Amino acid sequence: MLSFLPEQLKKSVKKEYYARVLILSLGIICLLLIYSISIILPIYTSSLFEKNRLTEGVQSIDLDASNCTKSGIDCTDPTPQIKSINLLLSILNVENRASVSAPLLEILNVKNNDIKISSIKYLGEAAGQYKFSINGVSLNREGLLAFVSDLKKNSRFIGINLPISDFVKSTNINFVLMINVKK
Repeated sequence: MLSFLPEQLKKSVKKEYYARVLILSLGIICLLLIYSISIILPIYTSSLFEKNRLTEGVQSIDLDASNCTKSGIDCTDPTPQIKSINLLLSILNVENRASVSAPLLEILNVKNNDIKISSIKYLGEAAGQYKFSINGVSLNREGLLAFVSDLKKNSRFIGINLPISDFVKSTNINFVLMINVKK
């Protein structure tokens, strides 16, 4: 390629080009460094706080253990703590949940196409019965009556309570149904 620039001017243009590339590279490296620090800094500070919290917890446990031996209390007997934990865990007993799911499936199997169930609440159990509250919307009165009559046909469902006020509207009926189910 033919160039009309003097040799000295060509050298100065090359120097300026390399200086610009160097400045741009250093700028990108600085931006990457700042970005990396901004990502790492919150993680580092949260880990420092967590470390301090854990060391304080370990120190308080050590103090409790030393106070326990000084006061003469038998700290080696974990029976009261185990009983309280077992009581809390009995709430989460899997057998109870499995026995509650069967009536729920029966209720859902009885549901017809006119009924849209928005929520089913388990209210507890008493006298050998599970108590449920069903909230939903029925497209029409006939669909709601059919759903209630299908529930009454099943001998396991007792005490089906549907307030008469739910039948005021003829379409898009919001309803609350209270059901007792035999165990």
